[in-house]
Amino acid sequence: MEKDTSLERLAAAICPIVLDALRGLAAHPEDGDAAWEMEGNVLSSIMGAAAAAYAQALEEMDRELCASLPEGMHVHDIRTRMVATRLGDVSFRRRRCTDRAGNVDAPLDALMGLAPSARISPGLEAELVWLAAQASYQHAADAAAYTGSSAVSRDAVMRCVRRAGRACEADDRSRELEL
Repeated sequence: MEKDTSLERLAAAICPIVLDALRGLAAHPEDGDAAWEMEGNVLSSIMGAAAAAYAQALEEMDRELCASLPEGMHVHDIRTRMVATRLGDVSFRRRRCTDRAGNVDAPLDALMGLAPSARISPGLEAELVWLAAQASYQHAADAAAYTGSSAVSRDAVMRCVRRAGRACEADDRSRELEL
């Protein structure tokens, strides 16, 4: 007997969603757009489930990170945060911790590379910067949303590109100093 892999288990969980969609397609063979719509509906369902799983995993990781805080640090509060991601909008609860000096830190945010005011995940931000290099800010925003990522404005894409540009400049300056 072969060992079951995570990908096989995931495929088995998704199969009923796809099968239901195919049965709906079979019920309306005259509809020329039905196959296109069916695939879009399946993809939306899968992306929604992936975003929900991402939120659950983030909350579990947050619990793990805060279970063994350094001495002098304690959980200050638990807040809900929403982040635009490549899987769509992900809303999750995470702990903010305070040290003896009163400094506030969110261990999960640090792990994910999220600045306190960030609304876009590093993964989506990288995708938007790449897309904007291929086309306009508006086309980058539209393409990301079309593929299932969170919907963002062209101004949000512009800010991502500018942050990436500043990071490249800082990297160039540090390399110059090494020479």
